[in-house]
Amino acid sequence: MTLSTVLDSTTSNQSYDYSSSLRANKRAVSSLRWFPKLTPYRLVVLSTTIGLGTAKAISSYIGYDTISITLEWISGVVLFLVLHLSGHYDSPSSKPASKFLRWIFDIDCLDLLWKVLSLVCVPRPNYLSDELPMPEKSELYGYRVQVTYYRLLVSGTIFSFGVGKASLVYLDYPSTANWVDWTLAVVLTSFLYVLGLYEMNSLGRWSWSFVQDRRYLFASGSSATPYCAGVVACLVWTAFFQYALLTYWNDPGWGNPPVSGPAYAFGVSLKLVVGMFIVVCILAGIFAFILLVKLLPAPFAVPQRAQSLVQTLAAKVFEALLVVSPKHFQANRWCRYIFEKNDLPAPYKQPFIVHFSIWMLIALFAASAPPLAYLTYKTLKSFLTPVFLYGTPGFENSLTTP
Repeated sequence: MTLSTVLDSTTSNQSYDYSSSLRANKRAVSSLRWFPKLTPYRLVVLSTTIGLGTAKAISSYIGYDTISITLEWISGVVLFLVLHLSGHYDSPSSKPASKFLRWIFDIDCLDLLWKVLSLVCVPRPNYLSDELPMPEKSELYGYRVQVTYYRLLVSGTIFSFGVGKASLVYLDYPSTANWVDWTLAVVLTSFLYVLGLYEMNSLGRWSWSFVQDRRYLFASGSSATPYCAGVVACLVWTAFFQYALLTYWNDPGWGNPPVSGPAYAFGVSLKLVVGMFIVVCILAGIFAFILLVKLLPAPFAVPQRAQSLVQTLAAKVFEALLVVSPKHFQANRWCRYIFEKNDLPAPYKQPFIVHFSIWMLIALFAASAPPLAYLTYKTLKSFLTPVFLYGTPGFENSLTTP
C-alpha cells in the first residue's frame, strides 16, 4: 500500500471543497503508520554488523588476537567497501538494471514473514513502506550536505566512542576498550542504521530530526566562539591567581622569623605587596569575565535575569568610579560602554569585529601570565628565603646553599 492510494481512497467519494479535502487527507495521514522495508541488502548489513562485531568482541576477550584482527579486517575493509559501494542502489530513485540486483534492493522480507504468520491466523498490520527519493539538491544550500539532528547524532556518537576507546587503550584497559568497541560496532551502529531508514519516510514523520537544516547553529557558534574562549581564559586566569595567593600566603617554607627586627618587617611588607598584586590580578580576571559575558552574542547570552543583575552591579561600580574620578571615567568612552548600555556610536556596536582584539589580548594574557607569575614566584622565593629565615635555625646553611 502506498500513500497516494490511501489519499485517493479518502477523497474519491467526497464532494467537499479543497480545504475540506485537505483536512481529510491530513486526518488520513495522521492515522497511518510507516515502517521501513527490510530488503535483503539491509538484512545483510544488520546481520554482518551484529554477527562479525560480536564474534570479534568474543575472540578478543578470550585472547585470540589473530582471529580478532582477521575479523576486523574483513568487516572493516572488505565488507565496508562492498556495502558502501552497493548502498547507492538502496534508494527508489536509483535502482540497478539487473533483475537480480533489483530484487536484492526492492523486495521486502517482511512480506514473506507476514505470509507465513497468516497461515496461523496472524493478520498483517496496516502500514506503509514506500520511501521518498533522496534529494539531489538543497533549495537553500545548493549541493551542500544538510546538517540535521540525526547526522549530528551519528557524528557525535562516533567521535565520542572513538575517543573513549582510544583513551582506554592508552590507559591500558583492554577489556573495557573491547566492550566499548562492541557497544559502538554492534548496538549503536545497528540502532543508528535502523533509525536512518526513517529519514526518507513518505509520511514526513520526525521532519525536525531528518529534514530541517541546522546549519544556522554553526553560524551562531562561530560568532560566539571567541567570546566563549575569552570567558574560559578569564576563569582560568582567576582560578590560577587564587591558587597562587593561597599557596604563597600559606607556604610553610618561608619560616618563622622573630617578631622584632627589620627582616620580619621586610618579609611581612613584601608578602602584603605580592599578595595585593595577586588580588589585583584576580579582580582583573573577574572584570574581564563580566565584560565578555556582556558582549556575548544573543544565542549564547546569559539569561535575562542574570544579565540584568550583572548590569545593575556594573552600574553601581561605575557610580563608585565616578565618585573617585568623575572627569576621567565620564570622558572615557570605553569605560562608559563597559558599564552602560549602547553608549557607543554605531561603528563600535559590532561586538564580533570591534571587540575581537579585546578577547584576543585577554587570551594572550591568560596564556602567558600564569607561567610568568609562577617563575616570578619561584625567583623571589629563591632569592628572598634567606631574608625570611633571618634569626632562625639553619639560617647560615640557607646562605651557603645554592
